[in-house]
Amino acid sequence: MSKYVKRVSLFKVPKEDDIDAILAEYQVLRSTAQKDGKPYIVSNEASRVINSSEERSQGYTVIAVTTFRSREDVDYYDKGCAAHKKLREFISTRRTGVATVHFESDLGPSKVCFLWPVQFLEEILKKNRITLRSSLPILPPNFSGSDGCFNAPILPRGIPGPPRHPLPFQAQAHIHSVHAHVLLSQAQNIGLVKSQP
Repeated sequence: MSKYVKRVSLFKVPKEDDIDAILAEYQVLRSTAQKDGKPYIVSNEASRVINSSEERSQGYTVIAVTTFRSREDVDYYDKGCAAHKKLREFISTRRTGVATVHFESDLGPSKVCFLWPVQFLEEILKKNRITLRSSLPILPPNFSGSDGCFNAPILPRGIPGPPRHPLPFQAQAHIHSVHAHVLLSQAQNIGLVKSQP
């Protein structure tokens, strides 16, 4: 089995407003980065460093972890990706330091299990013309643990997550989703979902 390649970047960004702006630009990257006309980034996560006040953080305030299927995709990201070039140019005037490392991993995107109200999820899927490759199960009231998860699409940017006060447990589905920063187009690209005709 081929390994994923992960690219970790750390930035020293002193101003809070600049950190917010950089994280917003990473959202743009996730929706626009393409290779040969298709999304190619498996996952991307960018966030504040929560221990930036500690000496061991060495002043880094932003971290980004990007997962690729191959070293070739990493090379393209560094040298040929227009979306990444735009992001680099945006960050370069706002950072005072940067460190980037690559490593191979057997792990793909992080896996997260959510309890979603079935009616809510079905409404979102219908609105966005998405068809799951498997049906939505209704779990029994005494269900516990993480068994029974199944693949589901990540909702596109701008679509809300499940309500804060979900429906009764009998009406909830246990959804196994790929990392929350994998956009719908990427989920479609790797075969998790299919669009309706």
